[in-house]
Amino acid sequence: MDRWPGKIGQLAYVLAHHRTQVEAELIRNGIRLRWMGTPQVSWRDVWALTVTCDPQSPLGLALSPDNVWGLREQLLAAAVDALRLLWWAQTADAEKNRNRPKPIPRPGVKKAGRTTRGQAMPLEELKRQLALPRSPIDS
Repeated sequence: MDRWPGKIGQLAYVLAHHRTQVEAELIRNGIRLRWMGTPQVSWRDVWALTVTCDPQSPLGLALSPDNVWGLREQLLAAAVDALRLLWWAQTADAEKNRNRPKPIPRPGVKKAGRTTRGQAMPLEELKRQLALPRSPIDS
């Protein structure tokens, strides 16, 4: 929603992309979208209900699909991961640090992988650096 500046711009974006979910959220709160802009329901009222909706509601999931797992699901996955790790720790594979169990994938969490920082030095520059005279390290 950051691409649309201002509250009305944000609301316009959400209505353009998730109108049905917004209407459902408003109905749950006893409001109808057709009332928006009347003395009963201001644009700001609809915006406030939209940005503070329950993350597990249809609108919350439409705005942020990573919210599909709540605290209960996160804790259950953590418990299962811990139990699998404890079970693995009692095996011969654990003694050799191989076949470690992989954690249950979580929505919105990317796999940890190797990341490289910095830039590669050209081979000629590396050879030049290695050819430079070195002084002994002071003890």
